[in-house]
Amino acid sequence: MRFSWHADEDAPATLVDLHLAQADDGGTLVTLVHDHLPADADRDALRQHWEDALGRLAAG
Repeated sequence: MRFSWHADEDAPATLVDLHLAQADDGGTLVTLVHDHLPADADRDALRQHWEDALGRLAAG
């Protein structure tokens, strides 16, 4: 799945690419790549945002 993402309504569009694949243990392997980030993007905060979001999916 691929979608554009905006940090807020004034932020430039970035691209989020989400890949789902079968893991060796029968579960699902989720890979997320966030591209086209502006040079001043807070990459650590974005990484934490996506880790939190994926963690909520795993817990659900």
